[in-house]
Amino acid sequence: LEGCVASLRASCTTLQNSLDIFHDSIADFPRLHTVLANTRHFELLPESHVLAAQRELVAEIGPLREELLGRAQKWVTGEERREQGLKSKVALNKVRLQSTTSSTSTSASASVKEASGHEAAGQAERAERMRLLRAKKARLQ
Repeated sequence: LEGCVASLRASCTTLQNSLDIFHDSIADFPRLHTVLANTRHFELLPESHVLAAQRELVAEIGPLREELLGRAQKWVTGEERREQGLKSKVALNKVRLQSTTSSTSTSASASVKEASGHEAAGQAERAERMRLLRAKKARLQ
């Protein structure tokens, strides 16, 4: 009889341990059920629907894209013209500076060659001016 009681107590202890382990395992089950719930986030569409949506998007965005590209091209062209104008101004100012420095450095001989010096400086300035006008004309065309 003692052996049966001891065996029964051992069985009860084993059963209690098993129940504790089982309870610990399923205690988190409601949370896991929520976490693992299968939620459908995406739907599959036929390829024809996707292609139609792409065509609509291209038709809607295409003209706007072309307008923006045109604006950008005009701006770039304007900036290029501005750059060329500034380069021309720099070149003209260099010519003027050279003509004034050469006239001041040769002031003694300039009184003797005054007429020829003014003509040469005037011709150089006119030639530079013509070059600038031709460059401006080419840019505007």
